[in-house]
Amino acid sequence: MSSSDGYTEGSATAAYQQAVDEAAKIAEEKKRQLGPDCYMEIDHLLDAYARRLAQNINKGNSIAARLPSALFDNKNLHFPVEKVERQKRDTAANQAQRQQIEGILDKIRDAGTGAPLAITNSTAHQMKEPPISAKDPKCIEKLTVRIEQLKARHKIMVSVNAYYQEHGTLEGCPDLTPKEAGLLAEGMAQSGQAVSQPYSKNTLSQNAYRLHNTKQRLANLAAQGTRSAVLAAYSPTNGWYFYIGTGQGSKKCLAQFETAKTRFLELREGTADQLILGLERADGLSADILRVCQGQNFLVDDFTRINEMRKDQAVLDILHKVFREIGFDRVQLCGEIDPGRPLPNIPFSEWDNPYFPAATPGSIAAGVYELALRCGAVKQDSPSERSQQITQLIQLLQSGNRGISHARMMAVVFAADAGSPGSVHLCVDRLMKQFDEYQGTQQKRAVHRRNSKTR
Repeated sequence: MSSSDGYTEGSATAAYQQAVDEAAKIAEEKKRQLGPDCYMEIDHLLDAYARRLAQNINKGNSIAARLPSALFDNKNLHFPVEKVERQKRDTAANQAQRQQIEGILDKIRDAGTGAPLAITNSTAHQMKEPPISAKDPKCIEKLTVRIEQLKARHKIMVSVNAYYQEHGTLEGCPDLTPKEAGLLAEGMAQSGQAVSQPYSKNTLSQNAYRLHNTKQRLANLAAQGTRSAVLAAYSPTNGWYFYIGTGQGSKKCLAQFETAKTRFLELREGTADQLILGLERADGLSADILRVCQGQNFLVDDFTRINEMRKDQAVLDILHKVFREIGFDRVQLCGEIDPGRPLPNIPFSEWDNPYFPAATPGSIAAGVYELALRCGAVKQDSPSERSQQITQLIQLLQSGNRGISHARMMAVVFAADAGSPGSVHLCVDRLMKQFDEYQGTQQKRAVHRRNSKTR
């Protein structure tokens, strides 16, 4: 119906059988390499490949036969443009699905690497890999295997989400056993909320964060000779070392902030993008704190999700120093990582920053809100309420001197209502310093604008 050429009966079935036979050869070869322990996993993948390939071929034939050729349609007086365009779109989608199916062959080839076939949503949140010591002689090999496991896990979760989006169910998903599909479906039903995908953005974010840290640690150990020389020659800044990375993958470890700042600013003048400044501890814990993107300095908020860094005053002091001597333009929010979408970012001046003093509207607003919570003036009912309150405070601070004075008075009233706890007064003292610094900055900008206008 779709071609004037002759069709050999059974040719589509023969092509399908040939593809399955080739997949079976790959599977048998892999079984001989790995042994009986991996037979079940390989057979599961081979069965999924054969079943999904048959469905894909049948659907492709159905799409092709949907619109008969004009040569066979005597009543076709006008070319059906809309129907042809719809047929082209469906054909492209079916071909994209065929590429995903061919990816199952890669899973068969990679079988036995230790990567889990699939995980449930509950175990994904709780999954903690055993620590790998830097003193382990096989540390590099173990980290490499872990990276492959995390990549495979992420690929499975994305594939399961895509299957659910397309079919509205997990039944027949080739990446899950019937038991795993049932557990995921049960978890989605028990959540009590409208769930758009089996694996949440938070689950994907956590896995991506583990993968990023593991890659970073492997890169650090790969340059162990240079790093060891730095550790032996210098003492760190309050227990933390600095590293500077570039887009070419090179990485330099430095012990002192002044040295790191000088080197960073030198590279900053000649490198438009892909320049990174980060912190690292002797035990291997590390995180990026500043990245250059599109000519702007982005603060990376990874440290907010690492307890050892978020609660370490030395880290907060370093961030404050980086803010004052290098500067941040925007904040790169990595909390929710959605594959295929760019990471969200906001101006640094509007960031809800309760971590280190920065004398910006966002930092001052967060300090006033935390003071109100500590004094009992407001109750933190939900993140949305916190966001709303801080947004209003930021707008008040940005409205001018009158708004700044009003926000300052709010802080003083909150402290007065709380009585005389020492911690409250320390909090107020820090806030007043930020108020003074921010107001002074605003006044300098106003004078500069007046002078420019006069000139």
